[in-house]
Amino acid sequence: MKIYGPDQGVVKETKLKEIKNKEAGKEKEAAVKETRVKGGETVVLSEKAKEIQKAKDTANAAPEVRTEKVAELKDRIEKGKYQVNSRDIAEKILKDVASETI
Repeated sequence: MKIYGPDQGVVKETKLKEIKNKEAGKEKEAAVKETRVKGGETVVLSEKAKEIQKAKDTANAAPEVRTEKVAELKDRIEKGKYQVNSRDIAEKILKDVASETI
């Protein structure tokens, strides 16, 4: 009969797994941002959340009014070249109403 010491056999494999799990946990911790807020609570943001926040900030920084489009439409209206298709407008209104009720 052979007796294994603490650094051999099943015990060794278990310790290796524990070490790997600890290393994976440290990598995961490094991938999140920790922020302290009022009252001592901690908020942890993942990389995905940081990307979403960055996209939101970029969208909010963009102007709401597309000045080039507005200028083009004003010019066309003044020259009498702007024509509205009432059927297209009616279809868009109906689509908006239908999407609001769903």
